[in-house]
This record gives sequence, structure tokens and C-alpha cells, in this order.
Amino acid sequence: MLVLITKRGMNITLDINKFFAYGQGEDFIICSCNTYISIQPISPKYPNLRAEIERHNLSYRLIDTVIEHEGVHIQDILIGNEEINLSTAIYLRDKLFPNKTMEYLFA
Repeated sequence: MLVLITKRGMNITLDINKFFAYGQGEDFIICSCNTYISIQPISPKYPNLRAEIERHNLSYRLIDTVIEHEGVHIQDILIGNEEINLSTAIYLRDKLFPNKTMEYLFA
């Protein structure tokens, strides 16, 4: 089985017996006779924030519920599709990582 996680945190499970995957340059290609998916690599933003999320075993869905009042998704912030404003950054730090500095989390 191959599990993909979308930008919005949805899991997609593919049966490897029905699909095949290979790398083409920097892209990751998943194919079957009826489906072609090209996945391009992302350049992560805020690596320290990402590391703390992983270190504390937090899900993106949980973090999205924490910052839902701002209308942004953590995955979009971490891959650079959306900017994080100061009030959201402070709120996120205060709620989830109160012992970390802003400079560290958002370096």
C-alpha cells in the first residue's frame, strides 16, 4: 500500500499491485492504466516549526483547529502557499509551543 497525504491532510491509499510509481527528475510519478498522478517536491518553509510538530507528534488537522479562526491551513503555510501573519504565529506559538521562541519557530 502507498499512502499519500494531500495539502489539506486527506489520506489517499493506493494498492501498489494496481499502480506503479517511479521518479522522473525531481517529480514522483504514480501510474495505472487509467490514472496518472505527478507529484512535485515541495520546498518546506519554517523547518523548525515542522520539526516541533513532528517531535510532538501533532497532526495538521489538530493544528488547523487551533488556527481555524484565521482561515489558513498549516500545510499551506509550511509549503509556502500561504503566509502566516504575526497574530496567527503568536497564537500558534502560545497554544502549542509556549516554551519556544518566535525566532526559533519561524526561522
